Amino acid sequence: MLSFHSSRNIPFTVRLVFEGMGYGAGDGLVHEEAHPLIEFYDARHKDDQRFILGRGRFITRYSAATILDDIRASTSVYGHHLHGDDPYWALSGADMEKVMAWVEEQVQEKARLLNEESALAPSM
Repeated sequence: MLSFHSSRNIPFTVRLVFEGMGYGAGDGLVHEEAHPLIEFYDARHKDDQRFILGRGRFITRYSAATILDDIRASTSVYGHHLHGDDPYWALSGADMEKVMAWVEEQVQEKARLLNEESALAPSM
């Protein structure tokens, strides 16, 4: 997970959900797609019993590929409103650059680990 403070000084937790991992209420659903999901949480509530402890209040979830593709297709990174009308849940372009750099790093690391595992698997 990535923890950071936005340019508005709001603490956020960002979580990637890879294939086979739990997500949703109480992590009760299992992600079955090859492309990971990216979840955003308001970490001001990370110790609040009403929300997932250590993460905070759930804001939104996206396909990581969708956000990465949008950013790669543009010449600059724009900010992103995570939840329509809540100004505290708006991320600046610099915030999104930080998040997306972390996402790309995590996706590359996951791919590297999967390649290592397949190289170590006995061949038939």
